[in-house]
Amino acid sequence: MALALRFGSVLVGVACLSSLAACSGPERNPDIKMNPDARMRYEMTATVNDPFLAFEPVKAFAQYKVDTPKCVPLTPFSGATLEPEYRAPIELKRVAPNTYRGEFTFDLLKDEDYYGQGVCHWTLVAVDAEFHRNKTDFSPALFKDELLATGKMQRYFSRKSYAVDNIERIDTGVADTTNFKNPQQELFIISLQAKKLF
Repeated sequence: MALALRFGSVLVGVACLSSLAACSGPERNPDIKMNPDARMRYEMTATVNDPFLAFEPVKAFAQYKVDTPKCVPLTPFSGATLEPEYRAPIELKRVAPNTYRGEFTFDLLKDEDYYGQGVCHWTLVAVDAEFHRNKTDFSPALFKDELLATGKMQRYFSRKSYAVDNIERIDTGVADTTNFKNPQQELFIISLQAKKLF
């Protein structure tokens, strides 16, 4: 069972205590614009191979990021760049037991000079599904490389993880069944498939 836990960190500096403005740095997400000429639409299908497992709610998102760091100002003190990110919900419709379908746009966001130092180019990072079971989120992702290569992926999830749903956590599954003695009894599969509509 693979679990991805979210942690937050707080960095405190003497300079920040004396000047909040000095620590604010460039705005992480500027006024992001939608691409008026977007054409690359996909249809995504998310399926759990066991129709008797219960999940509520079921959500999906398309995740984008600027992949041209030079267009983003450096952050004060650290000297790093924080490329803008954007997460767009995918409207899902249930088309069969534990099967959901929705559409997303690869070129959703407009490439533009957001900071006055060159055009920022957006790229799709991944599309992910969230099958919620009480406090547990079973969340596989179809990454850009997989999308462009085959348009599909699948992950294995432990039924024991499904049974222990009272702890707030994210389970991203595993790619193979090597560590399981009886995969057919111990695991269920969530698959994501995407096909071009353009």
